[in-house]
Amino acid sequence: MTDSKLTDEELEWAKQNAAVVRAAMSAVPKKPVSEEYPSDGIEKAVMLLTRSISKKLSKIERKENELIDRVARYRKIATSESPDSRVIGEEWLADYLPEAEKEIRKFAAHRAALEAKLARLRDDPEGCFLPLGTVVRFAHLHPYEDSLELTDRRKDYPVAGSIGVVTRLNYRDECFLGVSMRRKFKNGWNDTFHPDSERTQTFIVDPEMLEVIGYATLPDGSEYRGYDFIETHERENDDDDRDPEMILEADGFFWRLHDFGGTQGIECLQAYDDIAEMSWIRGSIERFRTPVPTTPVLK
Repeated sequence: MTDSKLTDEELEWAKQNAAVVRAAMSAVPKKPVSEEYPSDGIEKAVMLLTRSISKKLSKIERKENELIDRVARYRKIATSESPDSRVIGEEWLADYLPEAEKEIRKFAAHRAALEAKLARLRDDPEGCFLPLGTVVRFAHLHPYEDSLELTDRRKDYPVAGSIGVVTRLNYRDECFLGVSMRRKFKNGWNDTFHPDSERTQTFIVDPEMLEVIGYATLPDGSEYRGYDFIETHERENDDDDRDPEMILEADGFFWRLHDFGGTQGIECLQAYDDIAEMSWIRGSIERFRTPVPTTPVLK
């Protein structure tokens, strides 16, 4: 195949067969245009979560209305003049109405919760999130079920008192944060989990499920209260093509975070007991090499 310009004969043929040329051009797949996201972590999370929650809310409303219409239809059938139809309607109502009403209540509670979340994202976006590295204790579960799940998944979460660390602002589904577990914990099914430095388990949660214990520290000892990926350390044998390293100290561990970009965003890669275990790390970047002076406590 050549990329040279068309000859005069080829141009003339193209003019005489314009419809064929247009059809061929329309059949060529268009290169997808990459979406631009806000550089601010909270703004990006608000944009993507608003979109995701709105989509989920529409699905819930559709299923809720379908079920309400089905119940109304069988109520009408149960009052039909036809004895056979009445029997069909009465039997359906006797067998399925209690469960249908339960599902309708579940849809309504979930829908109300999502509508409240959209209002929070609009009116108080920063209040929906916690800084990366925040040490938290699980305290509560959602008061509602996910109406689109086949089973109640709330027992999958760590039990109250379990300690974790915020490692991401979530962009998908309906919850605001990702909390990673490094210490041993149990879930609501009484299953015990033993995370390690290479395998932390992350749960997607909302801030009201948590109690804040404290905040992560940067290499200079200052607290990190930010929501964005920042470079904190440099690698051995640095070069211009390296990926930036973000390592926060929280809950006695060193948490290595990475920003995958797009809708995946920031995730936890590892959480080590000692930063020396990250053999590829030379040290902190110059900005964080001078310890922040501490204010002495007056007695």
